[in-house]
Amino acid sequence: MQKEIARLPLAQFQQIIWVHSVGAFAFEANGLPAMDLDQDGIDDTIFHANVTTTMHMLHALIERMQQQNIRIPLRFCLFGSTSSDYLTPFWPSFTKSKQLLSALAQMEIARHREMDISGVMAKLSTVQSPSLSCHRELKDVAHFLTAEEVVEKTLPHLLFPQTRWRELSLFKPRADFDPSWYWDPIKIRERWTNARKSLDGTTNT
Repeated sequence: MQKEIARLPLAQFQQIIWVHSVGAFAFEANGLPAMDLDQDGIDDTIFHANVTTTMHMLHALIERMQQQNIRIPLRFCLFGSTSSDYLTPFWPSFTKSKQLLSALAQMEIARHREMDISGVMAKLSTVQSPSLSCHRELKDVAHFLTAEEVVEKTLPHLLFPQTRWRELSLFKPRADFDPSWYWDPIKIRERWTNARKSLDGTTNT
């Protein structure tokens, strides 16, 4: 990571805007991680994909800027899920990873108050994609976010931050929303199974 960052001509930039990928997700049918060598209750693969890679990148950027005395704004955007607010029982590793990532990112910003660093975590509901849009069986597609909507909601907080850290919950309101979709095991399994069948092409139309 540090070698790759070292190749970037940061001194030529007016500011750095870094958008990190969503990270890995896993449906944990029994609520337990598939691999947890350090026994922290978080699947190791999910943890490293969501937390380790992100913090390594942030540390590398800050270190390079300090080494070269580069005084430009550093803005970064991370992605989470609106389901994290409900402690959904079937993907605790993902939820815990995103919660930990939020805490670590805020700690890193606080540690470097002398630098112009700010971050945004956008907690998303389902986002439209070509692979999802082609499945007519996904009845909820009208309530999916578009990539353009995600950009529209997050970009102002990156370009013109009013605070050093902000979390956004991005979703399309729907009249029939039921919070139990996120915490009721029976409803979660039903919705998850139906969605997977639709994506696999096994649901009749």
